[in-house]
Amino acid sequence: EAKADPSLRDSKGRLPGARSKTADIEGILAANQKEAPAQDKSASALQAELTEVKRKLQTLTAEAQKVLEQRKELAADHERLVHEIRDVAPLKALLVGAAHFEDAAFPSLPSVAHSRVALRKTLSSCGYAFPNTISADDPTMDSLLEALGKATFSGSSTLLVYIGGHVVYD
Repeated sequence: EAKADPSLRDSKGRLPGARSKTADIEGILAANQKEAPAQDKSASALQAELTEVKRKLQTLTAEAQKVLEQRKELAADHERLVHEIRDVAPLKALLVGAAHFEDAAFPSLPSVAHSRVALRKTLSSCGYAFPNTISADDPTMDSLLEALGKATFSGSSTLLVYIGGHVVYD
């Protein structure tokens, strides 16, 4: 009767939806039991495998710890070198970004401003101190020459000049 009327419960008190789910689960379990290989390893063999896995895990953990220590040492060396460079020969940069133009023949270049900001951030992590990195956004010739004068005022041994914008060859 339960099969004839889907609203009726079966002999186990299950509604039709529960009956189908139970049958699905029972089928999956039966299939897995047929496919599962017989476990005929002895307890001592399993213990040996477990011991080997633990040994490998300990080895990998020790290697990972060494790598982390080396990374910390390299980071410390990097910081020390950056500070030494700043003290001996301050690095300077002039970052010029020409993104907007009065002449309609030259479309705006919004990516120029983004790349200039990203470059400034990168240079900062490589030893270019903030006050030694001068930016010029959409400069006129006068403001560009002024920024170049600021960048070369002191006798820095290194000056990086970045110019982003359109190029016109005469």
